[in-house]
Amino acid sequence: MPARKVKALTRTLEMLKVVPVSPKALTTKEIHNQLLAYAPDITIRTVQRDLMGLTDVMGLSFFDSPDGYRWCNPPIFRSNIRKVFLTAQRFKT
Repeated sequence: MPARKVKALTRTLEMLKVVPVSPKALTTKEIHNQLLAYAPDITIRTVQRDLMGLTDVMGLSFFDSPDGYRWCNPPIFRSNIRKVFLTAQRFKT
């Protein structure tokens, strides 16, 4: 797998760890700030694109607020996420 795709996949998995399960939610800016520790060069626009993509693939939910979009995972999400991360770890090594 090309390095660029591995980086994008790893970034997406990190993002999934950051986004809380409903009813808790974080703004795009809050998610961006948490991801800066993992990827200091990540832009807020990249985070926005990735989050929108995850709404289609992983069922992420978002709603508008005075502070911008707020994001959360559906409650069922956490029951399967451990399997996703364990599978992804195989690709990193």
